[in-house]
Amino acid sequence: EASIAQLTADADKARVVEIQINALPASLTLADKDEVKAARAAYGALSEGEKAQVSADVLKKLTDAEDILKELGVSVMTDVAKNQWFYNDVAFCIYEDLFKGMTETTFGPDLNMTRGQFVTVLGRYAGIEENDDSASAVKKFSDVEADDYFAAYVAWAVEKGITDGVSATSFASEEPMSREQMATFMTRFAKAMNISLAEADHVKFADDEKIGDWAKDAVYRMKAAGLLEGRDGNAFDPQGKTLRSEVAAVLHRFLIME
Repeated sequence: EASIAQLTADADKARVVEIQINALPASLTLADKDEVKAARAAYGALSEGEKAQVSADVLKKLTDAEDILKELGVSVMTDVAKNQWFYNDVAFCIYEDLFKGMTETTFGPDLNMTRGQFVTVLGRYAGIEENDDSASAVKKFSDVEADDYFAAYVAWAVEKGITDGVSATSFASEEPMSREQMATFMTRFAKAMNISLAEADHVKFADDEKIGDWAKDAVYRMKAAGLLEGRDGNAFDPQGKTLRSEVAAVLHRFLIME
């Protein structure tokens, strides 16, 4: 059993976090997002024993604040409605600063996700900044320029073994991500982030023969982890284009799993 001294120390640290959470504004705006995220980070840094000392009511206040800011963030997107299957996924990804809209008021849920966009959202989650060193990507790929928004993310993705381009000298940033490419990128991303995925699912998709041999293990590991679902008729549609709404859903599931 924990000693009285340890329980007291846990309670003291928990109290500091409770004060931080209780100091959050009663009426939140998007300008308060950094403050709410800081409170979540402070709670996340506590040990399990310390977290147990944070009252349920205070923790609910933090969760409620996050939910409010997710709603506020997605509310400006005129093409994302509450009754759409991807609403919570898009709200989550916008709150986590993984996605930016196609414009200030549109998310583009039914638009194709390009390869450049995809490595960008993965890089943002990994903490890579747009202005980080992009020299290696520019040197390797003739179609990546230093001032491309995705250049630093491409450099990071190559370094981490997430992608090696479509050829030795081309990254093809504007090409749509295929669904089998997405599965492969995500599996390699999990490895780069030291996140374990389940072994490959042996229940095959109806169009299994259309999945490239190079992608099959990734597709079925993503399926086993509950991160990727098929389309109509239990078909995976491996060469089908990946939609921005689908990527938001996969990332949301992935981060919750983590």
